[in-house]
Amino acid sequence: MKYFSWLILIGILIFISSSCQNDREIAFKELTQAEYTRQADLSGISRWLNHPEGDIRLKAVQVLGALQDTLYRAALANRLSDDDQQVRQAAAFALGQLFSPTAANALSDALNTEREKAVRLTLLEALGKSETSSRPGWLMDYIESGDTDLQRAASLAAGIMAYRGYFPTSAVPFLAMRLNMPTTAPEDMWPHAYALYRVGALASFNDLTTALQRENLPANAKVILLKGLGQLGELIESDRFQENRNKEGFREIYQNYRSRDYRELIGRHLQDADGYVRVAALQVAAQMKDAPLQNEILQLLEDPYLNVRIEAVRSLATQNRWLARREARRLYREGDDWRLRGEALALLATVQPREALENVKNEWLDKAWPESYYAIRTLENIELTEDKRQMNEADEATRLLMQLADNGTISQTTQAVEVLVNRSRPPAIEYFLNKLKSGDMAIATIVSGYLGLIKPRPVEAVQPLIEAYAHFSAPRDLEAMAPIISTLDSIGSADA
Repeated sequence: MKYFSWLILIGILIFISSSCQNDREIAFKELTQAEYTRQADLSGISRWLNHPEGDIRLKAVQVLGALQDTLYRAALANRLSDDDQQVRQAAAFALGQLFSPTAANALSDALNTEREKAVRLTLLEALGKSETSSRPGWLMDYIESGDTDLQRAASLAAGIMAYRGYFPTSAVPFLAMRLNMPTTAPEDMWPHAYALYRVGALASFNDLTTALQRENLPANAKVILLKGLGQLGELIESDRFQENRNKEGFREIYQNYRSRDYRELIGRHLQDADGYVRVAALQVAAQMKDAPLQNEILQLLEDPYLNVRIEAVRSLATQNRWLARREARRLYREGDDWRLRGEALALLATVQPREALENVKNEWLDKAWPESYYAIRTLENIELTEDKRQMNEADEATRLLMQLADNGTISQTTQAVEVLVNRSRPPAIEYFLNKLKSGDMAIATIVSGYLGLIKPRPVEAVQPLIEAYAHFSAPRDLEAMAPIISTLDSIGSADA
């Protein structure tokens, strides 16, 4: 009797083990399919979100995060209190990936109760992707905390908020102070620099400059600081700033920007050992249009790092026209790489459009993608200016762009169409309506967005837009479907 009891017990255990194994196989098969098709039935996936096994719950949360649909917000928020730390962290990340203000409250509540540091760091980053307040109290609390990791995460969140268009300007003094505190290690400076770069407040110009003078800065911190200074340099060079540069609050910034010390600081970084730093410094130097820096820009045309040489060519566009023309011709003639020659050709188009146009017709029209990218870039630069003599060149460039859009890969077509919709004298509307027939999502997105801006509203576009819409299916193609609906609505079509 005892023998049979053991047999029954073993049989039950085998059955349970087999059932669990089958359950796992079904779960991962369904979840993988949902991730691949980008469609998930909420009632069906709830079974896996509440499954006893943590790795199945984790996979379900990760799949919903990949789908990035606010329909699943509440289901993901429920997992913020999961017993498994990995599931909570994945849920925080997934809610951040929604980039929706509707997730902010759930994330904020979880941050107040969460004890695991790794999860709190993810919650802070997710709040940066969700928060919309210009004075988020939690942000200052964590920037001012005594924990370096939490400080960095909060600063990164502030930068992400600013990148999304919600500027936490009240945090700028805290960020600047944290950036330049003697106790802030050089390797910990980049998140604070990133936040100031994204906020783009002129008041932080001196703080970024001071930080860039710090010794032993890692390359990533230098790049971010230079990007921040480049962005502020663009503001300083703007007409609006120039009109007010002698006023209180602007005068000191302008004097520091034009100072010899600042020029030498940028010059030193043009000679930095790291190629990415040299590229970022070139972008700053190009905006400064400073004659003493021209020689250093010219030297970087011979840099061993191709990306630096390319950026040096682009920097010449803001320098002396005679210098730009001379170097563009030389590099186009002597360049040893098609990308460098392409950049030289695009530069030549800004100073000698007729010559650049002839070069495109003679050599670049028949090139395959990606080399044809530079034909498009060059033709884009041949645009109408105040010089009426360039009208013929601009119109011919438009015709050649249409030719490139009608031939070649979808990448080439997309790039050319994107340039064509921004021409001052674009092709007739019928050309773009015909492009909608391609059924390509990128083309539909570009063209429908363009049609929505035309005045008077193009009523003849309604039927082609409806036919283009029929090619797509949600949620996979929402990126193309949304602008089509918006354009139909702006035209006044009942079909919207």
